[in-house]
Amino acid sequence: MAITGASKIKEILVNEEAMKIVRKYFPGIDDSRIKAGAGMPLKTVFSFPQSKVPKDVAAACIEELKNAKIE
Repeated sequence: MAITGASKIKEILVNEEAMKIVRKYFPGIDDSRIKAGAGMPLKTVFSFPQSKVPKDVAAACIEELKNAKIE
């Protein structure tokens, strides 16, 4: 299954190519911090106000993941 915004965090964490994209938009992100949402889809985590992720940044990250066609 391809990595997209609907992919769970745990699926993204184990894929170096996907994590490279995530780190592009969120430099210095702490893997242990995002592991807290391991069972949730990326787009769900981005939607929480506590994440403080700007909508345009979240959309760009999700779009790049989708276009990368990472399996």
